[in-house]
Amino acid sequence: MNKLIIASICFIFTILACSKDENSVSNNYAMGTFVVNEGPFQTGTGTITYYNGTNAIQNVFEKENNDNVLGNIAQSMIKFNDKYFISINNANKIQIVNAKTFKAIGSIDVKLPRFFAANNSKLYATSWSEDFTTGAINEIDPINFKVIKSIVINGLVDKMVIKNDVLYATIGSTPGATHPNHVLVLDTKTNTITDTIAVGDNPNDLVIDKNGDIWVICSGFGTWPDPNLATAGSMHRISGNTSVFNYTLPKDSKGIAIDETGEYIYYLSDGKVMQHAVSSTSSADKEITTGYYYSIGLNKDTGELFLGNPLDYQGAGKIDIIHPLTLSEKNLQVVSYQAVFISVNRIFCCNKYQFKVLKYQMPIRRLYVDFNTILVLGGNR
Repeated sequence: MNKLIIASICFIFTILACSKDENSVSNNYAMGTFVVNEGPFQTGTGTITYYNGTNAIQNVFEKENNDNVLGNIAQSMIKFNDKYFISINNANKIQIVNAKTFKAIGSIDVKLPRFFAANNSKLYATSWSEDFTTGAINEIDPINFKVIKSIVINGLVDKMVIKNDVLYATIGSTPGATHPNHVLVLDTKTNTITDTIAVGDNPNDLVIDKNGDIWVICSGFGTWPDPNLATAGSMHRISGNTSVFNYTLPKDSKGIAIDETGEYIYYLSDGKVMQHAVSSTSSADKEITTGYYYSIGLNKDTGELFLGNPLDYQGAGKIDIIHPLTLSEKNLQVVSYQAVFISVNRIFCCNKYQFKVLKYQMPIRRLYVDFNTILVLGGNR
């Protein structure tokens, strides 16, 4: 089974929040923090935890939907207008809920749905084929709950960003595959592929900087399943649909976040958290702190970095919070029995830094914060 699929994942989705006691249901989920817990692979169900700024409420989908479950492998979540769209990977569906009440209002059948991206008018979701050789970029009708168009891609299309009316998507592959690793460019006005941009092996995340350039981090291939196919990681800056600058990173480099000014990017590499100025053409990046973290994000209100740490993979993991200028530290505690992944663009902490997922949920992987718009950050599976 593809190693990417069996990796444990969950997401945090945050909007400005503050609410009631731990066991109550707020009935206003348009504001708050959500943890999307993947759940055990092949058995059981993914779940969603709601954090109101003070307490965590477990299994909010079940609570609001007569104990019905989401399905196996809750993959990701996005807010579009007045709805939340949740991809349920192994259940082959996208679940739609009302953003205020979290009541289920529909679903869309999609094979192995992955990640979302949206602009003001369009919503997209990536998906994979069952043999993990091809994928698709699917335009979603958010009103009638159906796929408007599915653009089949040769390769494992995954993370996306949209700049104006242009969508950029990472295309990965498995070691030894014949199709190259690249970033695909799609015109959202016509849903046609207009370009492909070569990058390094195994691109896993991307962000847009202050100049409108796209930064792509590539993990390279590790020693599994074949040490002879291992390759280095790399960082690429794309401008005008051309990779105009790149440099080599250690293999398994991953995750990318960008600060509130769009001037500095942060990423994880070889047991370090690194900083790169987008105006720099040097590969001599600044080390912020050390630690074998699994994901990274940045609070654009405070400038703080959020770093996912799985600890022993068996008990409570934690999210370390560090300011790259002052190096002051805090942490959020999370309970999981697998790796912790988090990615943050903006987060509202309500002056509260202890956050527990009470049941044996799967790890935190990605943090979203919404101030009327969804901000999706880095993090790597």
